[in-house]
Amino acid sequence: MSQSAVVERQLDKTTNSVSPINRLPTEILVTIFEESIYTPELDISEVPHIQKLHKLACVCLKWSMTIKETPSLWTVLESTTPKYLIPHILQRSSQSSLVIKCCGVADQQADSGFSAAYLQAEELWTTIKAFLIIVFREIHRWRSALIRLSQADSEILEGLERPAPLIKMVDINIDEYPQQESIILFAGQASNLRTVCLSGLSFMSSPGQYPDLQHLNISTTPSGQLTLKDVLMTIKSAPYLQTLRLQFLQMPVSQGEDGLGTFALNFLETLSLSGVSPPVIQAILTRIQAPALQQLTILPGHDGGGDSSWQFIKCIPHFLPMIHSSINHASAVDISLSQRSVNIRTPLNHSDPHPHIEISIDHNSSAHALYIFLRNIIHHSISHTPIRLCIPQVPEIEWGDFCEILSSLDRVVELSTEERRGNYRRDLFRFLSAPLTESGRKKWPFPNLQKLVLPSNTSGGQVVQLVKARYGSGMWNNRAGGRARGAPCSLTTLDVGRVDLTPTQYAEIGKIVGYGVVRGEFGYSYIFDS
Repeated sequence: MSQSAVVERQLDKTTNSVSPINRLPTEILVTIFEESIYTPELDISEVPHIQKLHKLACVCLKWSMTIKETPSLWTVLESTTPKYLIPHILQRSSQSSLVIKCCGVADQQADSGFSAAYLQAEELWTTIKAFLIIVFREIHRWRSALIRLSQADSEILEGLERPAPLIKMVDINIDEYPQQESIILFAGQASNLRTVCLSGLSFMSSPGQYPDLQHLNISTTPSGQLTLKDVLMTIKSAPYLQTLRLQFLQMPVSQGEDGLGTFALNFLETLSLSGVSPPVIQAILTRIQAPALQQLTILPGHDGGGDSSWQFIKCIPHFLPMIHSSINHASAVDISLSQRSVNIRTPLNHSDPHPHIEISIDHNSSAHALYIFLRNIIHHSISHTPIRLCIPQVPEIEWGDFCEILSSLDRVVELSTEERRGNYRRDLFRFLSAPLTESGRKKWPFPNLQKLVLPSNTSGGQVVQLVKARYGSGMWNNRAGGRARGAPCSLTTLDVGRVDLTPTQYAEIGKIVGYGVVRGEFGYSYIFDS
């Protein structure tokens, strides 16, 4: 090497040593490293953790030495890590808690033929199992575990029954259900668990097993292996539970749950029961008191008898008390109804400062379900909160039944619809244009309506006819021969979207409701009409 090359190399070393980043304290440098290679503990990174460390270590000698001497950077163990490196990683991690990430699901899009795909899956399974056997020996150091498997055998399930006193988060997904009895997850010795997500795995529970549990998600367990008693005992032993999601579970209801009584979950914010039979929904909801609930989603599964609307109606009485307690004092409530499901959400950080209830009615809704639900929820739960009603499409039920349901919603202040079917739109406009007779008295539907949003395919003539009939100052003759004045005009916004209004039609509407009330992107007729 020439003398000039030696001098140049020495100069580079000197320059690197005095660069700002190399003058940082080691603690700050390690923090920068941790942030640059961070991946959420229950996510799989596209770039393996060991590869990220390798790239950083190749920058300079100081970085390499810092990385090698920092145990906290060596706490992630992935199933993609070469087997011969795992002992070195465990050694460098010292006694730090470990993050386990194991993805053992074969590529379903392999196009190399059935035999090759089968061999690939077998090879992957062998690799994954060898990895798990190694990390199970260190399960007492696990901080979190993400395990996704296409299958599981007794050896793996036995490994999951070892104590894990440090673990805080676990996400286990097994595609092919193991045909054996439920396991005692982490031998019941995982008192620090905060998050549990299980799919395809049945477990047994005992009182006080997970005292600090905050998030519980169980789905798609083998038929008959997970019992309702185990689920209820897990819920009961988690007083700080914030999220509870149960999906597609087949659990029989027996007399064994009767002795559990009711229990208060004062921190529960989200409760979702999807694909679960109505008897199980009843058994769960009648035992839970959740005053802080912000979102309730109920989607009953089939229980072998009756149609879906009957199942939905059957569930309503069981969760009404919880709905009442959760939304009575909420400043904003979103309610979505369909034929056999309900989704209720009381968002804390809504942008609108005005208290309100938003109700969306699905076009598949049944009259019986809507009538029972709206009567019980709106009339017996919230007495003065304004309602914002959204009807994307009118349900295909008897029009008289739907009118009766709508007429019970006196506190509707906003109505929006995207109904594009001519006959349904005409019926809806006719409902808004005529007073109803109730106990011998004339009553306008939605008397406090402040905002009306109309479908874009409405004609200008239909808008004029609706406004004149509803808000005209003259007397209105109904079909029964009675006479009633127009509805009280509290309208502040009439959103006609892209309705093709002419200047004459705009003037007619403006004279009745006020020119500043009419909003929209008027069609071409407004420009070219003379």
